[in-house]
Amino acid sequence: MIPQASHHAIHSLALISSLAALTLAPAAFADVTLLGDSFVSLSSPTKNFGKQTTIHVVQSMREGYLKFDLNASSSVPGTITHATLRVYVSQKKGLGGNLNIHETTADWNELQITASAAPVVGDVIGSANSTSNNWVEFDVTNYVSEALAANSKAIGFALRGSNGLNIKIDSKENKTTGHEPTLDIVWGGAVGAAGQVGATGAAGPIGPTGAVGPIGPIGPIGTTGPIGPIGPTGAVGPVGATGAAGLIGWERVVGASSPDNESDKSVTASCPEGKQIVSGGYATLNVSDVAKIIITSSYPSSDTTWIASGKLRTQDNMVDESFSLQAYAICADQ
Repeated sequence: MIPQASHHAIHSLALISSLAALTLAPAAFADVTLLGDSFVSLSSPTKNFGKQTTIHVVQSMREGYLKFDLNASSSVPGTITHATLRVYVSQKKGLGGNLNIHETTADWNELQITASAAPVVGDVIGSANSTSNNWVEFDVTNYVSEALAANSKAIGFALRGSNGLNIKIDSKENKTTGHEPTLDIVWGGAVGAAGQVGATGAAGPIGPTGAVGPIGPIGPIGTTGPIGPIGPTGAVGPVGATGAAGLIGWERVVGASSPDNESDKSVTASCPEGKQIVSGGYATLNVSDVAKIIITSSYPSSDTTWIASGKLRTQDNMVDESFSLQAYAICADQ
């Protein structure tokens, strides 16, 4: 990976190293100018993104384009020994995905290219994974060699994603970081006299802090601890007061008079042996109108008997009215 420094400073250091090893492996480096960089969006097929500070590459949605000038490279004598394409990934969503470099034409303008007017994309040249805030490089030696052999003055690259890729790459419009895409060409063969090494340029500004990575997955739930011992039983509360005793062995006993026209009637209901009166009452039967009957008494005459008495109302001259009188006693065990 290339550290965060200007590409020209890297060229100077590489040139010094190559001069020191001139007797072992003569080489020359060609400066290749980035003519254009942009991306297109399938969701906005007529929109141009040539002035954006980043090149957005999203699988099946957005793809980037790069174009380099080969005029300076073609005038350098010798044979290409290596060509490297480098791009700086400033942001990445998710951990997966591959960035794929494809062949394409160079007959497009970065301020005019759109998804509906994009160049034809050819074969894959290389593929690599990437992380945020890091350079990604691709060996494009064969592709560049073929372009120079055909006397091409410019060369194009298409950037596509696979396996869910979603990244942003710094473009040449991003003046803050100076991480524009580069194409480095190393030539072999005879090397002319080395020129005077220029002064080292000032260090560029430190790039912005990268985005915080995604939160890792939640760990497994721990095992359940043992159940603690059962606590002591609490004290028994006080016993409540005993309620009143209910009736035991109760029964209803009825005494009845004959249904006749006798004016005064008195009837007794007696409890069986071993039981006593707890309540009682009366009832009139076989009478056409109960209002004609006057109950003169209904009461317990002893602990074991209940008496009910009644008569016809004489003022109604009902001496021939027939009725029956009942006395009943509610008895329970003593």
